[in-house]
Amino acid sequence: MEKDLTSGSVLKNIFTFSLPYLLSYFLQTLYGMADLFLVPSSMLSTVSALGA
Repeated sequence: MEKDLTSGSVLKNIFTFSLPYLLSYFLQTLYGMADLFLVPSSMLSTVSALGA
Protein backbone atom coordinates (compact mmCIF):
# COMPACT_ATOMS: atom_id res chain seq x y z
CA MET A 1 0.00 0.00 0.00
CA GLU A 2 1.56 3.25 -1.16
CA LYS A 3 0.39 6.69 -0.18
CA ASP A 4 1.34 9.82 -2.08
CA LEU A 5 2.50 12.28 0.59
CA THR A 6 2.90 15.10 -1.92
CA SER A 7 -0.83 15.60 -2.37
CA GLY A 8 -3.66 16.32 0.02
CA SER A 9 -3.65 18.06 3.38
CA VAL A 10 -0.22 18.59 4.87
CA LEU A 11 -1.44 18.38 8.47
CA LYS A 12 -3.32 15.15 7.79
CA ASN A 13 -0.23 13.63 6.17
CA ILE A 14 1.98 14.65 9.10
CA PHE A 15 -0.52 13.28 11.61
CA THR A 16 -0.86 10.00 9.71
CA PHE A 17 2.92 9.68 9.44
CA SER A 18 3.49 10.40 13.16
CA LEU A 19 0.66 8.24 14.54
CA PRO A 20 2.77 5.08 15.12
CA TYR A 21 5.40 7.14 16.96
CA LEU A 22 2.79 8.80 19.17
CA LEU A 23 1.20 5.45 20.00
CA SER A 24 4.54 3.87 20.93
CA TYR A 25 5.47 6.91 23.05
CA PHE A 26 2.14 6.67 24.90
CA LEU A 27 2.63 2.94 25.59
CA GLN A 28 6.19 3.52 26.77
CA THR A 29 4.94 6.23 29.15
CA LEU A 30 2.34 3.85 30.57
CA TYR A 31 5.03 1.20 31.07
CA GLY A 32 7.23 3.73 32.87
CA MET A 33 4.39 4.80 35.15
CA ALA A 34 3.56 1.19 36.02
CA ASP A 35 7.24 0.53 36.71
CA LEU A 36 7.40 3.61 38.91
CA PHE A 37 4.53 2.40 41.09
CA LEU A 38 5.17 -1.36 41.15
CA VAL A 39 8.93 -1.61 41.65
CA PRO A 40 9.18 0.38 44.92
CA SER A 41 6.44 -1.68 46.55
CA SER A 42 8.15 -4.95 45.57
CA MET A 43 11.51 -3.60 46.77
CA LEU A 44 10.04 -2.81 50.19
CA SER A 45 8.78 -6.34 50.61
CA THR A 46 12.17 -7.72 49.50
CA VAL A 47 14.09 -5.51 51.91
CA SER A 48 11.75 -6.37 54.78
CA ALA A 49 12.10 -10.07 53.99
CA LEU A 50 15.87 -9.78 54.17
CA GLY A 51 15.73 -8.00 57.50
CA ALA A 52 13.33 -10.45 59.11
